[in-house]
Amino acid sequence: MAFIAGIPVEAIVHGKKITMCEINFLCVSKLLRAKRLAPRLIKEVTRRVNRCGIWQAVYTAGITLPRPVATCRYFHRSLRVRKLLECKFTGLRRGQTISRMERLHRLPDKPHIPGIRPMAEKDVPAVCALMNDYLSKFKLRVNFTERETAHWMLPRDKVVQTFVVEDPESHELTGMTSYFHIANRVMNNPKHDEINVAY
Repeated sequence: MAFIAGIPVEAIVHGKKITMCEINFLCVSKLLRAKRLAPRLIKEVTRRVNRCGIWQAVYTAGITLPRPVATCRYFHRSLRVRKLLECKFTGLRRGQTISRMERLHRLPDKPHIPGIRPMAEKDVPAVCALMNDYLSKFKLRVNFTERETAHWMLPRDKVVQTFVVEDPESHELTGMTSYFHIANRVMNNPKHDEINVAY
């Protein structure tokens, strides 16, 4: 019928460490959305979190809620243009052809960044330091431990992929990028049944 999930995180807000609850998933069956089940779930997870001595929470929503602390906008980068057109995920602009759109979205044969490679377990301490250093410029951020970095960032097939940039001379990590996979079902299409999206 419905489900809600959250985890404790150590957040840094304006330089002060606070243990918060991060709500990362809330789902209610379409048949029950008019029954006010979501507020009941939120109330119950709040009660459970408060019993653990945690009094702050952070969450995201697809709608505007009172007093947001941040907003985000997604931009799409199409990779398999023909498939996306066939699934009606995207459309052609006026005067544009499929071949021109494919040419515009073509990827290079090999990466432009020298030293880029998939993350390995030995990279966890350096990746953790890189992430926390980058996030330190934000007023609200998560403070990742090495254990959390390994859990969230180590590559897992069809779940998460992380790449690091290793300096060819010093062998130090100078950068990283990561994305997670979500498979979306395609309805009523004879050719395709799934679109894979990376965030």
